[in-house]
Amino acid sequence: MHSNASFMLSIAEIPFKILNFRGFLCILIIDKKEYRFATYNHARIIRNEVSDKNLHIRLQRKSYTLDIQSYYENAHELNAPVDGKMDKIIYESISACIRVTLKKDENILFSDISDNCRLEIV
Repeated sequence: MHSNASFMLSIAEIPFKILNFRGFLCILIIDKKEYRFATYNHARIIRNEVSDKNLHIRLQRKSYTLDIQSYYENAHELNAPVDGKMDKIIYESISACIRVTLKKDENILFSDISDNCRLEIV
């Protein structure tokens, strides 16, 4: 990734009262300017595809679109807790390659690739 950029994304099922909903938080910081896509600021997930070794997520907020593509190998199975027991399997890669592209309308504001990323898929 760009030496002055930082990126994080988390998508999860959120239990709320008697309902569950899919919530997310994504932050891209470029040269100290923050672009935030989140459930609470009315951003939307408009693409969410996960396959054996690829992930493609597209987020949208107002006129901004954030495209995240990842290729990963050597994902390891890990046990995770469910109701106090380690019964869930999740996958983690510490050598994922991620491309992040930020657009405003159709203009690319930022696009970069990092091949030294951590990715966890639940």
